[in-house]
Amino acid sequence: MTDQTDKPFDYAGHADQIAASNSMYQLMDFTPASIAALDNFITEIWGEQGESPDNDKWRPSEGKWKTILNFGIYFGEVIRRRLNGEWKKDETNPDDTAMLRMVLPEGLTIYPVAKLWKRFRNCVEDSIDPLMREVRRH
Repeated sequence: MTDQTDKPFDYAGHADQIAASNSMYQLMDFTPASIAALDNFITEIWGEQGESPDNDKWRPSEGKWKTILNFGIYFGEVIRRRLNGEWKKDETNPDDTAMLRMVLPEGLTIYPVAKLWKRFRNCVEDSIDPLMREVRRH
């Protein structure tokens, strides 16, 4: 996610836009509680079954992929702001946005977009709130 000049993508600014554009549906204030609310929102809107549980070949529609990417960036940005993380691209495939990493100072690495992909694929089985709570303990 870079522009034509290869300037680094502004994940924080993008997350701010996501929060503002979704504020009529739910409070997105970059708190851990907003991750629990997002988890519940996904279940309420898309159901409890998941799109294709445990099917690694599942590919979301273009519209759903944009939702996954936006929610994943928001999830990662909540972690970054709370725990001083840093966004990193996959070294072997920097254009693969699903493999964006959030690296925390103590070395813990999280893949927020990939986690949201699994959340949509498997639904409540791969909820994001438990991961948020676990990350906060470190």
